[in-house]
Amino acid sequence: MSVLLGVAAVSGLNVGSLGIHFSQIPAGIYQIGHANDRDNPVRMVNTSGFELAVTTTTKAHYAAGLRQLGKTTTVLMVESERDRSFSILARGTEAEIGAVSHDELMEIIREMHLMEQRGKRVGDHVLNGALQAFDVGTEFRVIPVTFKTPFEPEIGENDHSMLVTGYEAIAFAALFGVSLPTGEEWEIAARLDLPAMQWGDDEWMNNSCDDDEIEMRELRCFWRVNVAYGNAERPDKGDYTFPFRLLRKAQSS
Repeated sequence: MSVLLGVAAVSGLNVGSLGIHFSQIPAGIYQIGHANDRDNPVRMVNTSGFELAVTTTTKAHYAAGLRQLGKTTTVLMVESERDRSFSILARGTEAEIGAVSHDELMEIIREMHLMEQRGKRVGDHVLNGALQAFDVGTEFRVIPVTFKTPFEPEIGENDHSMLVTGYEAIAFAALFGVSLPTGEEWEIAARLDLPAMQWGDDEWMNNSCDDDEIEMRELRCFWRVNVAYGNAERPDKGDYTFPFRLLRKAQSS
């Protein structure tokens, strides 16, 4: 088996076969933010239509994706500093990826981003036996990601959210032609026409909820670091079973 470069690295991978269902978010102008949040003030944002997965990526979804990769579970992706986008450059075994020459890599980057730079081969960027990320010029960073295989969910855990690193989440999405939602996209999809706060948009008062209830409830929560999804404890009484999303894709025309 030889390394897959450029378009060949993602050819044949099908997000539809992972069992992920998407919901359409219509294009439009939305209000997001909150008056009492200095980091996320109230503002109007204009977004093109897109689709968002109706649940987080589960262990079953993730395992189905890794089965499509087979033995080619190491990928190289390039991050553009210009627009913070990620593209898959190559896919293969770790040894095959390490043998990719810099000229081969640069040819793919030139096709994708129209730039020129020469240097070492990928395999020269190894520390403690593992491939390391490296910069190409000042605008691009090449990032190797190796997915841990084999992986299959434990019995009863098919619908549990998959917990991976940030770059693993980004690479997994890019391989299947989707991406992680931006913070604004996430808030638009999560709120739509709902109030910013669970108790409504009126000014907060101490009697706005029953603050005598201190029962610990398990909350499946979204951590905005691109990746991490897990369970946490929160001292609120309420129903937090509503779904969160992970993957987005451009809306079909």
